[in-house]
Amino acid sequence: MTDKTLFITRDLNEAMWLRPLERAGWQVRGQSLIDFRALPVADVPPTDWLAFYSPMGAQYFLSQVEGRAWPHFYKQSNFFTSGTRRIRISALGPGTSRAVRQWGLDIDHVGTGHPIAWANQVAARAGSSRILVPRGTTSRQALKQVLDTGSGQFTLIDMQVYENVPLSNPPMISEQFILFTSSLNVRTYVTHHALRSDQTLFALGTSTLASLKELGYQAVLSPAPDIGLICAWIAGQYPKIP
Repeated sequence: MTDKTLFITRDLNEAMWLRPLERAGWQVRGQSLIDFRALPVADVPPTDWLAFYSPMGAQYFLSQVEGRAWPHFYKQSNFFTSGTRRIRISALGPGTSRAVRQWGLDIDHVGTGHPIAWANQVAARAGSSRILVPRGTTSRQALKQVLDTGSGQFTLIDMQVYENVPLSNPPMISEQFILFTSSLNVRTYVTHHALRSDQTLFALGTSTLASLKELGYQAVLSPAPDIGLICAWIAGQYPKIP
């Protein structure tokens, strides 16, 4: 029987979503193959929407603007604690939504984790409004893609709030199963190491799956773009997993 060993390309600080795997007897190791570094947010222009691609985008933006007074965000002065909110917020998927809600903010729209589908939904809701997008330096910029194809009427306000820096010497992964959580994690690993033919690969999201396929690797697409759900799915599906 195949070893129940799993490597996740994410730092394992949130132990809660590991519990189904631990209960099922899995040995799990995790480490992000990317370093994240904040970029300063000097000023935030007026906007009608905030659109977040990732939990990191939410973290690095909201941690820097907390406590600042911008009346164009709220009818009252404080960005986080005032009453009636004038802007709307959209998150690419459930994980990003949770990251935003940790700051005490409500979400007006949550996508399913598929970037282009989400971007089209946001464009339809926003109309001719302004959309501020705090993002990482290597983001695929789904909203910009929609705007470039003429499918959107909105004004895009692009803001880089963190940079993604691949590790120069990522560890070799010996585990039987690997969960890749982003395209950049895929590219970082295969730049330095080859994946074994007997390893089973999981892709968190369609972009990650596409990156693996482009490099000639087959992978199992996560049933939902949420790391907690895929961990529970892996624990429940074994040994049926191909």
